[in-house]
Amino acid sequence: MKYDLVVRSRRAALPDGTRPAAVAVSGPAIAGIADYGARLEAGRDVDLGDLALLPGLVDSHVHVNEPGRTEWEGFATATRAAAAGGVTTICDMPLNSLPPTTSVAALEEKRAAAAGKCWVDVAFWGGAVPGNEASLRPLHEAGVVGFKCFLLDSGVPEFPPLAAAGLRSVLGALAGMDALLIVHAEDAAEIKEIASASGRDFGSFVASRPPVAERRAIEKVISAAAATGARAHIVHLSAAECAAMRYRLAPAWPVRGVDGRAAARPDPGRHGPVDGVGPGRAGGPAGEGEAGGRLRRRPGGLRPRRDVHRGPRAPAPPAPGDPVRGTDADRAREADVAARHAAA
Repeated sequence: MKYDLVVRSRRAALPDGTRPAAVAVSGPAIAGIADYGARLEAGRDVDLGDLALLPGLVDSHVHVNEPGRTEWEGFATATRAAAAGGVTTICDMPLNSLPPTTSVAALEEKRAAAAGKCWVDVAFWGGAVPGNEASLRPLHEAGVVGFKCFLLDSGVPEFPPLAAAGLRSVLGALAGMDALLIVHAEDAAEIKEIASASGRDFGSFVASRPPVAERRAIEKVISAAAATGARAHIVHLSAAECAAMRYRLAPAWPVRGVDGRAAARPDPGRHGPVDGVGPGRAGGPAGEGEAGGRLRRRPGGLRPRRDVHRGPRAPAPPAPGDPVRGTDADRAREADVAARHAAA
C-alpha cells in the first residue's frame, strides 16, 4: 500500500507510551502505525530523528474576537499561535466579536472573516442570550459545536446574561437537540455585594469573587439541567469545593451530563469548516496516535486537514462526599485571603 506521507520519530507519543515509530498518513487521517525502521511506500517520508512526534491538541475555549475587535485578537494571529503551540483545532467563543455569534447571519459573518486566514482547523460556539432562543436550532443545524451563556455581566453589552428563567428555557430548547450548553457560572448578586468595596490589587480581586458566587450559580445550572434533561458544562471553575457539587447532589438529582471539568469538549460530529478544512469529531475515539487520528511534529505541525481529534484529558473528578463549603466559610476564607494579602 502506498501512503501519502510517512513521519518517523524515535520519540513518538502513542497510547502505549513513547517509543520509536513510523506514522503513515493517507488523505486527511492516520492510516497506520509501524516500527520506526519499517519499509513503507509513501509519496513523502520524513524522519524527525529524536524530535518528538505528538498528538495535535484541541483548544475548546478560544476568544478570537474577529470581526469587530480584531485588534484584540484575529484569526491570523490566533491560529498561527495555536499551530506554534501544537494546537491543531480551536473552537472560537461567541463573544467578543461584533456581532456576537448569536444568529446564523452572525456565524456566516465570522466564517467569512476567518476565510483565508487560518493556520489550523476552526470551529465555532454559538451564543445563548436573552431573546435569541429561536436562533438556537438554526445555529445548531448550521454547525456550531455547542452554546455558551453567562449568568452575570459578560463584560460586553452585546452579550447579556441569562436570568434563571432564561437559563431553564434555553436548556429546555437544547435538550431537544441534544446540544451542549457551557455556562460561565457566577452569581452577580454575591459578587456585587463584595466588589463594590474592592480595590484594584490582586487580593481584593480574589475577595470579590468568592466561592459562594460560583456555588449559587452552579446550583441554578444543576437545577435547570435536572428539570430539562439537557447537558450542561461549567467553565472557569476556580473553587475546588464546587467541583464536588455534582457528585454530592447526584443521588438526589439524577442529573444528565452536568460537567465541571477543566475543559469542555465540543459535541462529537459537529463541524465548522473554514477554508475547506474543519475539525473532525472533537472528543471522538481517535486522535492519540490511533489510526484515524492526527499526530504533529515538534517544532511546527502537519498541515491542517479534516480528520478525527480528541481534546486534552480532564483531571480526575473529586470523590463523592467531598466537602462543599457553605456561605459563611466561603466569605471567611476570602476575607482571610484579603487580610493576609493586605498585611503582606
